[in-house]
Amino acid sequence: MMRKKWLNFTALAMASMLALPIAACGSNNEDDGGGINSQGELEGKLQIIAPEQGFGIQWLHNLKEGFEAKYPQVTVTIKSSTLLDKVHIYLTSPKANPYDLVFCETSQVFTYGEKEYTVAGYKHCYENIQDVYETIPEGSDKPIKEMLYDGVYDYFKTDDTTAYVMPYVASMFGLMYNTDLVKDSELPNTTDELTALCKQIESKNKNVSAFVWTKDADYFEQIFETLWAQYQGQEEWYSYFRSTDINVLKQTGRQRALEVISDWIDFKTGYADSDSPGLEFIPAQTRLMEGKAAFYPCGSWIENEMDEFFVSGTAPINFMRTPVISLIVETLEYRDGENYMSDAMLSAIIDAIDAGATSYAGVSENDFAHIYEARTTYYYENFIDSVVIPTFSDAKELAKAFLVYMYSDDGVKQYTKANSGGALPIYYEYTEDMIKDFSAMQKFRLGVQGNTKNYIFRPRHGSMMSVNFYSTKISPTLGGISDTLTPEGIIAKTFNYYNANAQQQWNLMVEKYQNK
Repeated sequence: MMRKKWLNFTALAMASMLALPIAACGSNNEDDGGGINSQGELEGKLQIIAPEQGFGIQWLHNLKEGFEAKYPQVTVTIKSSTLLDKVHIYLTSPKANPYDLVFCETSQVFTYGEKEYTVAGYKHCYENIQDVYETIPEGSDKPIKEMLYDGVYDYFKTDDTTAYVMPYVASMFGLMYNTDLVKDSELPNTTDELTALCKQIESKNKNVSAFVWTKDADYFEQIFETLWAQYQGQEEWYSYFRSTDINVLKQTGRQRALEVISDWIDFKTGYADSDSPGLEFIPAQTRLMEGKAAFYPCGSWIENEMDEFFVSGTAPINFMRTPVISLIVETLEYRDGENYMSDAMLSAIIDAIDAGATSYAGVSENDFAHIYEARTTYYYENFIDSVVIPTFSDAKELAKAFLVYMYSDDGVKQYTKANSGGALPIYYEYTEDMIKDFSAMQKFRLGVQGNTKNYIFRPRHGSMMSVNFYSTKISPTLGGISDTLTPEGIIAKTFNYYNANAQQQWNLMVEKYQNK
């Protein structure tokens, strides 16, 4: 548990209050607003809006309960919607916004948050919350920015003195499996082993598919990026986003990852549920939980999202570690005569890594380090969700206090009680009492997220490639791999577009990147 050392938030709020305009702007209700009273206590009304999606909204109601108990003169109201657009509308027009905290989708925030704002006296749509990041919450001995997973603060900040956006959830993304169909002893270490298991599953029961997916999201993309980073190595994977050399588009790891996944989802191999092109989220996830499919790419919100049909923790599903791409042997120093390392040997090394080994007989230090990195890499899905304080909030002090409370020891406990599949993106020592009622899947997630710094995520700063540019659609339902466009064809098409048909566009992108 974190040690208790707390920077008094009232002092922070008082300092920020002195910097604000005297009048409360944009309020839709004369009774709205709040701040610090003459006794130096927080009081007033805090209004929050949030989307109610995969992680639900119970975690926010838990935080409201704890916050009101801590500050009895503050009343928190929460409005939620299952439609993101009904939340995001308050990001584009903060002058007409009655809310003091907007929990939302990160991509929408960055679209508006760092642009100049046109209202006199207000430079941006959202309040600078750098002071919140600098605050030490109760129960911690570090400011919030240092509690966060490595790289998270750097992602969300605008510069060293400015931050408008804060994350509020860390989700894990990967392959899930049905525990009735696949026993723990059968879980594959490598992609070749997973392919062999797919064949075995298909041969046992023609009514069960190895893979199912949804038409509503290309969740295989995150698996693709993980396999790509495993093969290429994380340093080179990140270089893809920053290199000005057009040949970076031909990174071998991209093609190898596509080759592996295309085998899994190609209907001709027989591993994929042929209904997947028409399945929405719930039906696809139901097929996994009912044992009609063995594997499904998704995030840690799935149990909460499906609790209407399966009580959380009762569905026979769990995360599996993403298998190491077998073709990684092409990148290793090891050779057996003229042959690459066998998949059996690669799997044995992975077993040793899982058991805590730091070396392996007959394997070089460089090779072991590459395999270790590949085995412990997971895709970090934290940046989907974030929270902002609109410029025209008339309860900024309350809003900032709520964010600090959320990252306090009591806030973490309140958040964890929701058991929604989400967690705050911080290194934290969860006690067994806090997670005793968690499902096996959620315990697995917390164990992985809390004990590795070996995660990948798409960089925001210093990145030349936009998400739309580098993103490769994989599922056949969404375009990409098909009879006419193979993995090799996808790589060639991307390269040829920029090399032959649009060299000027590439040069403009390079120039923009270099002038950042």
